Amino acid sequence: MDNLEFTAKVIEALAWPVGVVTLVAMLRKEVLELIPKLTKLEAGPLKAEFSIEAKKVLVEAQEIQLAPLEGAEVSVPSDIPRDDGMDQDPLSIAMWRTAAFSPSTAIVDAWKDIEEALLAIIADRGVFIPERSTRNVAVWINAISQEGILPLDTVSVIHELRELRNKAAHAGFDPTPEAAQDYLLAAQRLVRVLRSYLSKGA
Repeated sequence: MDNLEFTAKVIEALAWPVGVVTLVAMLRKEVLELIPKLTKLEAGPLKAEFSIEAKKVLVEAQEIQLAPLEGAEVSVPSDIPRDDGMDQDPLSIAMWRTAAFSPSTAIVDAWKDIEEALLAIIADRGVFIPERSTRNVAVWINAISQEGILPLDTVSVIHELRELRNKAAHAGFDPTPEAAQDYLLAAQRLVRVLRSYLSKGA
C-alpha cells in the first residue's frame, strides 16, 4: 500500500465520525430545544404513575385509625362511630398554593411534618436509635415498627409516603398539583394518627 492509498483509507475511515460531529454541531440548537420535549414525554407516564400512587395512599391513610384510648379494647364496638379519617382539618391556603405552583416543594415540606411526628414518638416512647443513624429516617421507621408501637397499616402508609417523597425530590419531574394535594391530605392524616400515639401532654 503506497502513501496515497494509505491516506485515502484514513480519510475514508474518518469521514463518517467527522460528518456526524459536523451535523451535530450544525443542529446543536435544535437538539438542545428537543431535549426538554423528550424529557416531558418521558415524564408523562411517571407523572401518571405518581398520581395513581398518591391517590392510593390517600385512600389508605384515611383508613388508618387513631391510637386506641388507654385501657380500651382494640376492637371498636358497633355503636361507636369509626374514625374514617374524613374529619381532618382542611389544608391551609398556603399549602394549596404551594401544591398548585410547586408540587414537589409541597410534598417535601409535608414529609418534614411526618419526620417531626416520628421524632416525637421516638422521644416520647424512648425508642433506641443508634447514634450513627440519628438522621436516617428509614432506621427511625424500622425502630418504631420493631417496638410494636404502630399498627402495620400505619407503618405501610409511612413507607409509601416516604417513597413518593423521594420520587418527587429526585425523579426529575414535577408531579401534578392534584397529586400533590392528595399527598398533602394523606400526610396530614398520617401526622394526626402519629400524634395520637404520644403520651398525654407530650
